[in-house]
Amino acid sequence: MTDENILTISDVCSNVTKSYDLKKRKEVIFINTGDVLDNKFLKTDTYSINKLPGQAKKSIKKNDILFSEIRPKNKRYIFIDRDLDDYVVSTKFMVIRAKKNILPKYLFYFLKSKKNLRNFQMEAESRSGTFPQITFDSIEYLPIDVPSLEKQKRISDILDTIENKISLYDQQISLYDNLIRIIFQSWFIKFEPIKNRLNKNLSTLSKELDIIFPSSFEETEQGSVPKNWKLKKISDYFEVKKGLSYKGKFLTENGKPMINLGCFGEDGFFKIEKIKNYSGDFKKQNILSEGDIALANSDMTQNRITLGSPIQVCEIDGNKDFIFTHHVYGLFNKDDDKRLNYFIYNLLLQTRFRKVVGGGATGTTVLSLPEDIIEDFSFFLPEDKILNFFNQIANKIYEKIKILKNEKKTTIELRDILLSEFISGKVKI
Repeated sequence: MTDENILTISDVCSNVTKSYDLKKRKEVIFINTGDVLDNKFLKTDTYSINKLPGQAKKSIKKNDILFSEIRPKNKRYIFIDRDLDDYVVSTKFMVIRAKKNILPKYLFYFLKSKKNLRNFQMEAESRSGTFPQITFDSIEYLPIDVPSLEKQKRISDILDTIENKISLYDQQISLYDNLIRIIFQSWFIKFEPIKNRLNKNLSTLSKELDIIFPSSFEETEQGSVPKNWKLKKISDYFEVKKGLSYKGKFLTENGKPMINLGCFGEDGFFKIEKIKNYSGDFKKQNILSEGDIALANSDMTQNRITLGSPIQVCEIDGNKDFIFTHHVYGLFNKDDDKRLNYFIYNLLLQTRFRKVVGGGATGTTVLSLPEDIIEDFSFFLPEDKILNFFNQIANKIYEKIKILKNEKKTTIELRDILLSEFISGKVKI
């Protein structure tokens, strides 16, 4: 790095505030700060023009960078890699546009480096307001090392290759995750192995399924169910307990990892980046371990997406035990037998449970989920031989997912190290 390369953020980019012309369309896709995460769109919902929220104002174009002003450490940013003429974005985004002396992708990597996210967060927390928030004016003075455009291109290409590898891991993880869900629905919701046998469609049955699944249904008050499957409730096998009512002053960098409401994504997605560390007191009953099931018992919105969403606890960075907060329910096996955990976790992802949760929610501003909604949820339990076979398959799939997640984590660490070295000019390209 030389002084000749050092410029400020305002030297290389600007915050564009061009308003979207809403008269051109009847519908648009509105992007709020919660709809993006670490260079991914989480949602792309279409809105009628007359139903747009007041903050839907800004237009964007290819090579722009959306960067949330609120809580920079939450990684609510994305690089716009294509024309999105029908997208309008929130005024809570900075729309950062590169000048001619810097490549947009190189600028994006600079802005999202760990060092800069820390600087942005420190700036946000130093300002008064309801939320830790930055503005372009508050960061435009920060220095940036700007090598030649040729070197910027080489650095960006290397980092793009690593980012593509990370995306590939995400696709593989999603593939395996969907596979176990498809199997669960086929066997335990649609009862396809039995129906295929009754329809003499034996070519779709493996030898194992032909042996272990019953050959007929029986009538119950709930309808036709596989023969010898028993009607049970969650409370027959699990205790539902609320977690620790923690104190914010004990949230630290090096405490024990803590699962909180922010860790629950849609459709069972475990946002491990939202785990907090806690150094205050807690009890054994406030601990969930690898393989346990956690559910969100609160939702700060009215959309009921987070409420009742389950996650299955997994090993993270060598940690197998986690504190969980009062916004979370832990499902504890009554007899320490975790054979049902894969089954129950996938059961809680099903539409029927989501409908029960939505109907049982209480509260107006903040939604809450009473414990008995979970405890009284009923299901038909298959015979042990079927459950054991499902567990064998699920265990192999989840082990593969665990390996992929660890490889992804290692790749992310490599990217972060290289990004830091490239941006600081310590590594010569």
